[in-house]
Amino acid sequence: LLRAQDEVIPIRRLPGALVTIAPTRYRRNAAQWIPGVPGGVSLSASDPAVEFTTSLSWRPRVVHMGARFELCFRVQEANDLVLVTAEFHTERCFVVVVAKCRKCLSPGENLDTIATSLSSDWRLLWSANPSILNPSSVSGGRLIKTSLTYSVAQGDSLATIAMRFGTTVRALLAINPDLALEASLGTGTVVCVLPMPTSLDGCPTLAKSSTWEKMEEQYIAPDYYDNPFNWEEITYDAQGMPVKTRNPDYPQLPASAIGEEPGYSTRVA
Repeated sequence: LLRAQDEVIPIRRLPGALVTIAPTRYRRNAAQWIPGVPGGVSLSASDPAVEFTTSLSWRPRVVHMGARFELCFRVQEANDLVLVTAEFHTERCFVVVVAKCRKCLSPGENLDTIATSLSSDWRLLWSANPSILNPSSVSGGRLIKTSLTYSVAQGDSLATIAMRFGTTVRALLAINPDLALEASLGTGTVVCVLPMPTSLDGCPTLAKSSTWEKMEEQYIAPDYYDNPFNWEEITYDAQGMPVKTRNPDYPQLPASAIGEEPGYSTRVA
């Protein structure tokens, strides 16, 4: 919510003032300033008056994921009652960081359409969103995870991450537009990962079921969820059957493997 309230000149004391708010410039990741605003940014309409309030709305695209934007606006006055100088200016800038690995669904979108746009399978998205109990009931406006999030550890590269999660470097770059093939990964960098189960076992992709079947009736648990990283501990009972304790830090390494306590990945220092 943007308000036309200048810090120097109290506009309320200027009878007859007709103020409005206009975009001036923006930049991405502290790069060069560009006039205007990024594509898709809009301000709600309102008539100029002594006080002016508008709302900003923006639906970032995939290419904006992980980027830090600075959006700047200034107060305009139609009757020259507000003097704008280098010392007394009315420009205000706001910082917007576009989150990675998630998306707010537009009307008409569902898990299947999002998965198709990511060259993936809706069942993987369903598995990454355990709060969604019925995949057929997901509607526009809901925030979902479009992949798992992995924090880079020392020595990681796109190639080793792709190998670990059963995907490809090309696929990682496609869903991580803020990363570059030749750039090194800093420790702690967040990488979106979307495993490809069929690449792990060589099985061909299953044909889609008939459209009349409900999505939950088509569900087959992806093989990658049975990988050792998903379990904190695996023991065996008297009959030789595995007894598994879930790794709460997945997709990070199990705490026992690195000498930490379970839950270390979300612990605030």
